[in-house]
Amino acid sequence: MRRGLALIALFIGMLLAVTGCGGGARPSYLHATVVWGVGFPHELPWRVTWTVSVTDGTVQRVEQQEGEVRTVDYQLADKDAFLQALHRALNADPIPLCADANTVVAQARDDTTQLYANELQQCDDQRRITDALIAELDRGSGAVSPGVES
Repeated sequence: MRRGLALIALFIGMLLAVTGCGGGARPSYLHATVVWGVGFPHELPWRVTWTVSVTDGTVQRVEQQEGEVRTVDYQLADKDAFLQALHRALNADPIPLCADANTVVAQARDDTTQLYANELQQCDDQRRITDALIAELDRGSGAVSPGVES
């Protein structure tokens, strides 16, 4: 009897893992910050920081390079597409370090102030996830981030 219950519990656990139940639902993100860093301190570092208020769809894009700072304020072009790309980025599995890969750090808070965060690399399996997130952030800004495949 115990063995049968153990097998049933194992089956249910495997079913939940395969179907994505158990944490797969997208939280109600309210605020997000995404930082994309390119280069190293001894090179010409370039960094873009997006600060997003999901509630009203406003985005502030701050680009920094060689001491210059450019800021653009705009509205998200497609809030649902952005939230989907953000959720994928926050839940991406880690990959081995890639040589010379650009880094994307995504953070978000939900309506309970829970913090979600992930650091991704713009290479291998994470390349399409990071590129989709950056493309959604740039839509509507007039900015084009170099090296992003949309």
